[in-house]
Amino acid sequence: GSSNIIGGTGFAMKTVGKTVYDMVIPGTEAMKFALGENPKRNYRERNQMPATRMGNAATFRKAFMKAQDYERKLKEAGKKGEPFDRDLANEALVKVLNREYRARIHCHRADDIVTAMRLAEEFNLDYTLEHCTEGYHVADIIAQKGIQCVLGPLLMGPAKQEIWDVRMTTPAVMEKAGVEFAIMVDASSETKYLNVQTGLAVRYGLSEEMAFKSITINPAKIIGIDDKVGSLKEGKDADIVIWDGHPLSNFTLTEKVIVNGKVVHSK
Repeated sequence: GSSNIIGGTGFAMKTVGKTVYDMVIPGTEAMKFALGENPKRNYRERNQMPATRMGNAATFRKAFMKAQDYERKLKEAGKKGEPFDRDLANEALVKVLNREYRARIHCHRADDIVTAMRLAEEFNLDYTLEHCTEGYHVADIIAQKGIQCVLGPLLMGPAKQEIWDVRMTTPAVMEKAGVEFAIMVDASSETKYLNVQTGLAVRYGLSEEMAFKSITINPAKIIGIDDKVGSLKEGKDADIVIWDGHPLSNFTLTEKVIVNGKVVHSK
């Protein structure tokens, strides 16, 4: 997770199936990165780098420079037909360097957001900004660069300094600036309240249309599966939720859940 600068590779999946092979959506791999207080605090307690925000950036940069060297040496060995000791960690980072995997960078504070953009541009990464808690401070820059964001959770308490300025108005600010974004909830216990948090964002200025997009087609675009899910369209996977009231209301319950055209839950 976010206790390390590089958190590993993740993928999109559906929540029905008997095995992981039934659930995984191939081709959706992305790699998690983190800046800010989590890795800084984690490694400061161990008395090792990165114990500062500068250390975070340096560790990120060093890892990608090492991956660039690895890829060059691998290619040279291939041309000469020489044996080469493979390194699976660097091979995974090479996929990010080559834009096969998207970099999803955890960043809350405005300065961490700008650092994420600077590092990603330095290595020409395909990336998104995750959480983007103080994104309202730099919304114009994010919009100008055309960066997709994943906002939230919107109801975080003051657990650490970098999220003290979380605001329910951030989605509305991002919409006004022209940023393409999704809304997320972080901990698994909060997932069932995604619709309620999105409804609160409407209360604080987000348009209803953008609210629905932020939890349907926009996340599908960000993950790269909008050809399969995210909207009701012929030829897509028929993943459908039917509600007994307005989907963004806390009074509403789910009537039915349909995945791949089959009812998997019914009230």
